Amino acid sequence: MYSVEEASKLLGLDPSQVRRLLRSGEIKGKKLARDWVVLELNYKRKRRPKGGIRMQFILKLKCPICGYLDEGVGHEAKSVWQARHTSIHCPHHEDVDMEVVEVASLEGEILWQDSTWRREDEQIAREIDSWGNKGQRKSKSEKKAKS
Repeated sequence: MYSVEEASKLLGLDPSQVRRLLRSGEIKGKKLARDWVVLELNYKRKRRPKGGIRMQFILKLKCPICGYLDEGVGHEAKSVWQARHTSIHCPHHEDVDMEVVEVASLEGEILWQDSTWRREDEQIAREIDSWGNKGQRKSKSEKKAKS
């Protein structure tokens, strides 16, 4: 047995909505004087609630100062627009918000992407690779010594 307030919290409905469902017989209950006692909580909604359901997104974030990239999995928002305008601080800079550069669904489908960030990151990755290759190159004297 539950009070109307307890039932409304458990069902995720307004107390007035629970009272209406009790009067119509969609929820089993008993009226005691002016208030109701809810006997069972086996009500199922026929449609989703107004106000939008929060969805989960995968966000790729980039610090505008140091270029640090981070991926936030499971970020909740009502829309892609709301997810794009998320403010998360860079771990290297206390007061700097990272920019959202990509929003994807949990399945990995890209829903929105900043058009400039991919090119910049690919260029940086090529530069870093070239630094590694410089150390691996053998000088002419080393090649001659081995042969």
